[in-house]
Amino acid sequence: MTFSSYVVLFTLCSFAGWVYESIHSVIRTGKWDRRGFLYGPICPIYGVGVVGITLIVKAITDMVGAPLTWWEVFLVSFFGSMLLEYPTSYFLEKWFHAYWWDYSNVPLNVNGRISVPTAAVFGTGGLLAIYVIYPLWLSVVAAIPPIAIEIAAYAIVILITIDATLTVSALTDFQKIVSSADRDFNERAGEIAERVTGGQTGVSVAMDKLEKNAAEAGEALESRREAFLRTRVQPRIDQMNAAQVRALRRVHGFTGARRSDMRERVAELVRARPKRKK
Repeated sequence: MTFSSYVVLFTLCSFAGWVYESIHSVIRTGKWDRRGFLYGPICPIYGVGVVGITLIVKAITDMVGAPLTWWEVFLVSFFGSMLLEYPTSYFLEKWFHAYWWDYSNVPLNVNGRISVPTAAVFGTGGLLAIYVIYPLWLSVVAAIPPIAIEIAAYAIVILITIDATLTVSALTDFQKIVSSADRDFNERAGEIAERVTGGQTGVSVAMDKLEKNAAEAGEALESRREAFLRTRVQPRIDQMNAAQVRALRRVHGFTGARRSDMRERVAELVRARPKRKK
């Protein structure tokens, strides 16, 4: 197949993955949740997975001179999905201080990035890709004029480039706001702790003071947190355009804020922002 054919196959499988993720979300949570990293209806990791497994299996077959058995294809897909998901999750988190999936509640997971059950699902998906999707796509490509595939591939590359630019811009800009609010919050938290301890620097004295005034400190911190979210984060959310908000709503959670309750509250604010009237 040509490079353009793989581009179109990548897009179709990315869309199918998006549909699968969205339906799974509805079944699990009872509500529609637009999934994926990009603004458009695609989950690129699925497209990369299908194209990757077809190329890998083809390369191994050419190397050994014999087709792989079904269980060998399953194992390649099983371990290949782990090798794809873990670094993808890691680098997205490092670059954007956010994460799009979390397997922490799934048995046999590694840092919430990969898990044995999900890898088994992708292993089964590899069988589907090799024995159903790829042969079907070859027959479709044979029936379509090459120029149509070329045009579709160019259009897809342009659209995904625009999509990625909008998404990265929204996440980068918003992360600065979250980090700034988080720093301010932690500075004020330190001031509150100092006030509650009466300015005492001794560890044992400070801890005794904090234990005696735990309720006061907790209320002060909660009040300060809500104030920062209201004055520093909420206004920025209100100024975002529809594309930026949609991109942020797909984020499973933020890691930039050191307090997990802070980042979860930020995610709630984004998801709760009402749609603007046209």
